[in-house]
Amino acid sequence: MEELLRDGWSVKGPRSYFHYSGPRVFLRGRTWTARKVSGELSSGHTSAETAMRWLVAHDPEYWTFGYWTSGGWPLRNVYADTGFLDADEHKDANTRDHVAALHLFKGREFPRKAEASFKRLFLSRAKCARCGNQSDEIVLRPLKKLGSREKRTPYIVCRCGYPVWRISWEAYNDAESRLARWEDYRDRYEWRKELLKISGGKHSPSEIEEILRLQDHRCIYCNKRFDDGLKPTKDHLDPVCMGGTDWAANIVMSCRRCNLRRRTIPFRTYCKLLSPMQNHRIARSLMLRTAEMGPQ
Repeated sequence: MEELLRDGWSVKGPRSYFHYSGPRVFLRGRTWTARKVSGELSSGHTSAETAMRWLVAHDPEYWTFGYWTSGGWPLRNVYADTGFLDADEHKDANTRDHVAALHLFKGREFPRKAEASFKRLFLSRAKCARCGNQSDEIVLRPLKKLGSREKRTPYIVCRCGYPVWRISWEAYNDAESRLARWEDYRDRYEWRKELLKISGGKHSPSEIEEILRLQDHRCIYCNKRFDDGLKPTKDHLDPVCMGGTDWAANIVMSCRRCNLRRRTIPFRTYCKLLSPMQNHRIARSLMLRTAEMGPQ
């Protein structure tokens, strides 16, 4: 009985027990009755323990990860409850059987743009706690929300329908942090797209090719030559977030490292951080552009 009470069951009075996935056990007369999540009853059990074990075996909506530890948001619209199948709190977290159950918030959808990242970072590392299989697709099943009075919420489940995933503590934390960084990147990317829409101006691929030619296919700042291992990125002389436009005249080509290093620092301010030789080379490159492409 003690093991079952650690397995998600809680006492709701001297004659009643409740499991966080929804089923209940209660004393009626001299025998115990088990109630499935669906409401179906099974009476005549000699003890609370036998009623609980009957539910474990016969209620398709019963699920558990044993010992609950915490919850959090690995992705927008997605909430994760985590725990351990064993209840030994003295064991090192990395050696325990760590599990997670993930559900969507009511009325929300799984973020489509995050599907590939979620499959790669979470599903490829997780196995179903019931059947032991992995999944390469996001399957949703309405189930009773953990410890909630809400009737149903969509859980991310295995093909067998079970919502609990075995995943190591290290792998889960890595997936959660990387998915959070992905969300932050998407937010900044979408924000930048909106800024470009309202900034005005546009450029053509041929204009970008001409800028690359005039820069001798080198980064405007560090002078490294672009190749398969060093891709060029567009850097706006006047940052878009500070009112810069998306015309070709406001664009130089830089490597990703220099672009990220400069971020939104004004162009002239950033050039002051560079060496006199770099400044001389940048000025010469911009003068060449003015001569061949017209005033900037």
